[in-house]
Amino acid sequence: MSSESPLKDKLVLVVDYEPDVLETVEEGLDMCLVHKADNYNTALQYLLSYTYMIL
Repeated sequence: MSSESPLKDKLVLVVDYEPDVLETVEEGLDMCLVHKADNYNTALQYLLSYTYMIL
């Protein structure tokens, strides 16, 4: 039986204006591919360029 995370290699977008929050979430999601945005425009560019699954 595999103990591999179902999040392994999933693409995640994290949006928050606090750099510490972005870093903490990224560390917690180390099995994922994490895109970080600290403002609306950056988040919008990621959303227009990549496909994310809403959970």
